Amino acid sequence: MTSEETIKRLEWVKKRICDITYSPESFEAINSAIEAVKRDAKVDNITFHWNDNKSNIVAACIAFEEILKVYGRGVEE
Repeated sequence: MTSEETIKRLEWVKKRICDITYSPESFEAINSAIEAVKRDAKVDNITFHWNDNKSNIVAACIAFEEILKVYGRGVEE
């Protein structure tokens, strides 16, 4: 299953929970899961391109900085 398919299914679950019962905790959990899948997809894309760059030290450093940006840690954008 792709990240996009996973996100679509989680959005569907979120809508079904809304139809059945309102639970802020459930919404928060599903939103967290959706954001985690989105971050994971971004990291996958970064590492895919890192591998394209022959995995040299410069490419590794750039990939690491980009991954830190995905998680909002350590580097300025």
